[in-house]
Amino acid sequence: MDNQKKANEIEKIPAYEGKEPYIFISYRHMNSSRVMVDVGDLYRKKYRAWYDEGIAPGSEWPTNIANHLRGARAVVFFISQSFIGAINCENEVENALKYEKELKAKGKEYSLIQYSLDGATHPKLEGYPLVSDTEGLLALLPDSFIGDGKTGYSSSLGKVRRGNIWNVLIALVIVLSAAMGLAVFGLQKGYFDELIPGMRSNVSAESLAYDEEADMGEVQDAQLPDVLGSTVNDDFWKQIGVENPTSAIVFQDPASEIMLRNALGITDESKPITKLDVAYNKDVTELRFDEINDEVIGIVADFPYLRKLYIAGGSFSSLEPLAKHINLRRVYLSRSLLEEGEIVIPKERTFRVYIDNFN
Repeated sequence: MDNQKKANEIEKIPAYEGKEPYIFISYRHMNSSRVMVDVGDLYRKKYRAWYDEGIAPGSEWPTNIANHLRGARAVVFFISQSFIGAINCENEVENALKYEKELKAKGKEYSLIQYSLDGATHPKLEGYPLVSDTEGLLALLPDSFIGDGKTGYSSSLGKVRRGNIWNVLIALVIVLSAAMGLAVFGLQKGYFDELIPGMRSNVSAESLAYDEEADMGEVQDAQLPDVLGSTVNDDFWKQIGVENPTSAIVFQDPASEIMLRNALGITDESKPITKLDVAYNKDVTELRFDEINDEVIGIVADFPYLRKLYIAGGSFSSLEPLAKHINLRRVYLSRSLLEEGEIVIPKERTFRVYIDNFN
């Protein structure tokens, strides 16, 4: 049989995919022309056989091989000098030996057969049946591997089985992601406002534009001194270079203190707000302000563990003091704030800006 005839023969051989007992074909790809002659004979005699004709090249290749190797009930190794030592071939031999042990311990059929193409045998398969022609191979294969020649065959070589479950799932994820992206974009632009009365997205087109310009950086953990127990004393603060941590913060605007007290939930007016309440406070990860001003924005920048900031109203000009905050990740602004005046939002910052309706 000349090379062209062999090539045509290869293209016509489908691989079995199903739950009935089948034969796994292990071979070196450089021996394909010779191996497919015998695989073709098996197919014409209606033996169910699987080989890697249906796997699309990619990351799922090893998984598909392993699954089909384990699911088979016989493995035929087409041994050649080039087969021995080849990484993929050796992996198939090792795994087949492992699966044989596991499955036979459960009383299941699992046969290993060597088919020598050039007189070579595999040292790890010593003692297993050895053949060198199709007749010898067929003599070792039980009738349980024979089917109707139709069931379980859905593709042939050259028609890559791209409809396997992983590719279907990947395609589904891509489609859903694209649909979600379009939906979010439409909500941001207000395209669905008339279709969904009373509903608007909390993330606006302005927010999207800001985020495209932002340098988000990486989340860092603030390193604060341990202020637990008896270690909190004047000597402790002097050692780490902090002056008067328990002294009250002096506000330039009396309204600023009220704004901060409301956000922190400090209702006792006799209790001053100190640096311990702000710069060394590990408990504050979110702050919400109904009103805020530039002075309070500056103080907010000193909360080291702050992750989310909500601002519903107030009079301030800039978020610049927050730009280098090491942990802040989200700032929610009322839509009305942007409508009433211009607020400077730094282009390089650690947080994303969201426009919220605060309904």
